[in-house]
Amino acid sequence: MDDKTKILVVDDEANLRVLVSQTLQAQGYTVPEESNGRDALETCRDYAKPIDLLITDYSMPLMTGTELIDQIAPLRPKMKILCLSGRDSGTRRIPVNIARFAKPFTLKSLLSKVRELLEDTPT
Repeated sequence: MDDKTKILVVDDEANLRVLVSQTLQAQGYTVPEESNGRDALETCRDYAKPIDLLITDYSMPLMTGTELIDQIAPLRPKMKILCLSGRDSGTRRIPVNIARFAKPFTLKSLLSKVRELLEDTPT
């Protein structure tokens, strides 16, 4: 696995965000993290290197996951996106090309999904 792979984790639930970040770091990924969509958007604007994957919560204050995706996708067109959601209501607004992952989840299943997304390179 490439130790330069960057995964931006965005979730307003600090315990979940830290757990996911630490789990990904233990697998060798570089993991910047943010607690809200606005800060994540700034990170994407300011971070000069590629970010390979965005993992974002769907329901957050200040900016929803969908609003973040709408604004971040044009800035980082090659970045894969995984949207986490604990509920189905409203998730219909997530673009069809965005991967979805339901909460609650196991860390093993999340790691499997992350590997699947990162290995799925467009031709």
